[in-house]
Amino acid sequence: MATDLIVGAVDNKYDTAIVVSSDTDLVPAVDWVRSRMKKKVEYIGFSIAETEEFDATRPVKTLIYHTDLQRVLADTDIKPFMKPKLL
Repeated sequence: MATDLIVGAVDNKYDTAIVVSSDTDLVPAVDWVRSRMKKKVEYIGFSIAETEEFDATRPVKTLIYHTDLQRVLADTDIKPFMKPKLL
């Protein structure tokens, strides 16, 4: 994904990248495309409380601090699209 961010920025394939990942290894690529290529980067994070059906997940503060726009989807936003974990 980091390679796609950088190559897409260099090839001028986007004005705004939308990152739907909590992988903090993306931060250097995000910083590079924002500072060197003047591209916008949006971060989509997830906030889901742990239940019997689903593992907990939280948005990553590092990506929140390094992006231009952040959106956090709560469990009520995405629960209709999730499959329960198998036991």
